[in-house]
Amino acid sequence: MGFTSSMNASGIIIHGAKDGLEAIAREPGALLRSAPGAALYAGALWWRELIAQLRAQTGWQGRAYLDCGDQAAVAVEAIHGGVGWLILEPDCPLFAEIAVLAAKAGGEVLRGPKILSPLS
Repeated sequence: MGFTSSMNASGIIIHGAKDGLEAIAREPGALLRSAPGAALYAGALWWRELIAQLRAQTGWQGRAYLDCGDQAAVAVEAIHGGVGWLILEPDCPLFAEIAVLAAKAGGEVLRGPKILSPLS
């Protein structure tokens, strides 16, 4: 799909290795995704290592998307850190540019739901 994708983010949300292992056991071809905004509090390194662990333990080769909310800088950092499969809010000001960058790195950016703060 590359950078022209307008597909909405879906899949099984995981929060750690236990969730990931259960999701893969239940659905071997599962598309995994982080919780909304996980890149903001857990970081790309956590996600990259979690997915590497799941792949090593199960042989799973599916896609795993890290949700970056609307934070362009966090998404760019994730791409440079080896995480190219991302979810961004559609109103992220640099969505198109980040999608191009991700595609060049072999990844893809999907449009995710807007994350509402408790004060919204």
